[in-house]
Amino acid sequence: MAERRELSDAAITELMSRLASLERPWTAERVAAHLGWTVLSQSGTGATFDCGLGDASGCPGFADLAEDGTASRVVARVSVADPPNTADPDGTRDAFARLTALATGVLGEPAERIHQGIAQVRWHIGDTTIRAIRSARSVNADLMATAELAERPPRVRTATEIAGLIGAVRALGLDWGEDEADLLAARLAWKKEDTYAGHASFDSGLGMLTGGLQFKDGRLVRMTMHACTWAGDEGRLSRAFVQDAFAHSVHAVGVALGPPTRRVHGEDPEVRWRGETMTVMVRRAPRHTSLVFATNAYVDRLDWLEENGP
Repeated sequence: MAERRELSDAAITELMSRLASLERPWTAERVAAHLGWTVLSQSGTGATFDCGLGDASGCPGFADLAEDGTASRVVARVSVADPPNTADPDGTRDAFARLTALATGVLGEPAERIHQGIAQVRWHIGDTTIRAIRSARSVNADLMATAELAERPPRVRTATEIAGLIGAVRALGLDWGEDEADLLAARLAWKKEDTYAGHASFDSGLGMLTGGLQFKDGRLVRMTMHACTWAGDEGRLSRAFVQDAFAHSVHAVGVALGPPTRRVHGEDPEVRWRGETMTVMVRRAPRHTSLVFATNAYVDRLDWLEENGP
């Protein structure tokens, strides 16, 4: 099992109590003062905090800030792998179970337990909700407005949306540094979900973890956004939904960019349109279809590894 940076039981218990009593408006200053955190950085789009795990990559908590300086969501890191890009499913699962148990001791029995997609447990307190969330490498607790959690119906981006996204990404380009991830996300109207070394994940408008940025040596190499909402549990209808989204997206990108330059078959098929510096892809995964924008050098490296091995 990998090493982890984790809050103690006492710190988690105190965190849950303070999140439950945090009053609006949620400004960076009020959040830091009430929760006993240190503000690490603040900009027009968000703030990061040392919430007990330090300021190393992947450890700070954060809050997205609106134009008026208030947040609709506050995120606390409870447990992260060390280093934060280490895969540690057993440690993450154990940390999530510990957080859920300790939060239940403070907040009572949860209102909801969600197992499909991103595992989370929810406690509703007035018009706000506290969640325990398990992602691939970290376990977080967050506070947000309950209205923000309204379940999105299944949806596939329209051809007009897809064409608009292609135009927006081509205009923005991929020449962005890792320290500019929040600024790039703001340009795309994405909401931050999680960060760890070399990666950042977002709500791209279709739900949790539907947008992602990947960096190498501090520079952006790959941008991913869902073309559809997450499908439900495995089943015929889910597979049909994802396949329909894939076929629709391939057609929409083809209308915008012309015939594809390559089709990759396999368990997770993809269709590519290679440009001078950027490759646009439509990729089908088991529970979603995504639009991918990557540097040609990154794509060439992946292809070489696929053929020759690491």
